[in-house]
Amino acid sequence: MTKTKRALAAGLAAVLLLTGSGCSDRSAGATTSPASSASPQSTDKVAGLRDDLRHVTRKVQHGTRPRLVRTCTKPTLGKRKSRTRTCTWVRRGTEPYTRVVRPERFCVELDNVNGEPTRDDIWFEVDRATYTRAQGVTEGDRIAFEALASGC
Repeated sequence: MTKTKRALAAGLAAVLLLTGSGCSDRSAGATTSPASSASPQSTDKVAGLRDDLRHVTRKVQHGTRPRLVRTCTKPTLGKRKSRTRTCTWVRRGTEPYTRVVRPERFCVELDNVNGEPTRDDIWFEVDRATYTRAQGVTEGDRIAFEALASGC
């Protein structure tokens, strides 16, 4: 890439960064109320009466897969005095791996979400620190936190 093309690409990237993507609803002036949105954004705060807690443990699967090793031939001198070298991937034994089937989740169930008596028994996914804090709150007491997602 030449210097002028590189400078042009950098300038275009800077313009895109400064103007934003333009695809976001919030930048277009659209407003959504917490009651009408299906799932809260990462910064939406919810409050209500603590009802129940749920900890979904992480589930993993262990297994073995083929181990692939790159083997290359020694460089050979070609017709034009250039050295050619060929490389291939060869199976050499097996290696263990761990695959996460289900990630760990912490959930809190609230009643009277954001002061609305009709919104009862709604689950919210939270981080570990919020879950630990909710464990210290007795059932029926008010708690407020930032939800990662709705549902559990």
